[in-house]
Amino acid sequence: ECLDSILAQSFPPVDIVVVDDASTDETAAVARSYAPRGVRFLRVRHHDPHPTRRAGIAATSSDFVCCVDADDRLTPRYLEQGLLALRDPEVALAYSPIQEFGMSRRLRQLSPG
Repeated sequence: ECLDSILAQSFPPVDIVVVDDASTDETAAVARSYAPRGVRFLRVRHHDPHPTRRAGIAATSSDFVCCVDADDRLTPRYLEQGLLALRDPEVALAYSPIQEFGMSRRLRQLSPG
């Protein structure tokens, strides 16, 4: 669902890198099944989200990066709306409210700072 939501963006991403931090599930097989659609796969063994995200960022030459976890789904205009906000030279980071799904459907508003 995560990769499908990324690939369905109104503004398609230039690069998609799945970074697998030593998982024991089928992440590698799932990611590789998306290779024909331009998804790349990178395996690391950090067991820590911070160096794992840095590895993903280092693996792309894209000007903008959106980090997404495996259990995230993006709305169809998520990247487009984020890039619109980032066109302002005074803006360095764009974020949105979080809509939970599954057992909880709470909408969480994030506050700066």
